[in-house]
Amino acid sequence: MNMKLSNKYIDKLSFTLLEGLKKNGNVGFLVKEAEVLSCIKNVITQDAEGEARLDREVKKLMEAHADQVDSGEVDSRKVFGMIKAKLAKEKGIIL
Repeated sequence: MNMKLSNKYIDKLSFTLLEGLKKNGNVGFLVKEAEVLSCIKNVITQDAEGEARLDREVKKLMEAHADQVDSGEVDSRKVFGMIKAKLAKEKGIIL
């Protein structure tokens, strides 16, 4: 299941990635670092939102089969992960 990423965490992760790119030395920036940082934040945010949408879609599918999940016939966490992986593959989403 997707965990909600806080803005503070996204900021920290984005800054860490930017610093890693700078340290590596193999990357040069044609724009200001602030613009690169903003782009990194946007990519992370969009990815997290995409995964959240995928989670909601999986939950809807699971609700359609709630009788099997509630009866204990299947492990809901395992089924959630399997459905999520299948949908992600079909939609070209990298988890």
